[in-house]
Amino acid sequence: MRTSSREYNLDDVSDTLVHLTNDAIQNKSDDYGKFENANKMSFQDFSKVISAQQPDIDFDMQRDIFPQIQKLIADTFRATVHKIDPTRL
Repeated sequence: MRTSSREYNLDDVSDTLVHLTNDAIQNKSDDYGKFENANKMSFQDFSKVISAQQPDIDFDMQRDIFPQIQKLIADTFRATVHKIDPTRL
């Protein structure tokens, strides 16, 4: 997963380095890689961070979050299937 080079806050919602984790944007920051190498983290590493910060929660990214992401992607396709025309160039 991609991460931000700056700590999240809502003080300045226009700060793209806080709110957009696209590598093309993040790699322009002086803080690029400050928290994770190349602002990237595996699901397994993310699960370890959550478990360390919230030891009372049995959390596994692959088990708990990834299925929800897959469902959202499927729902997005279903919601737009009639608008998408694969023959249009």
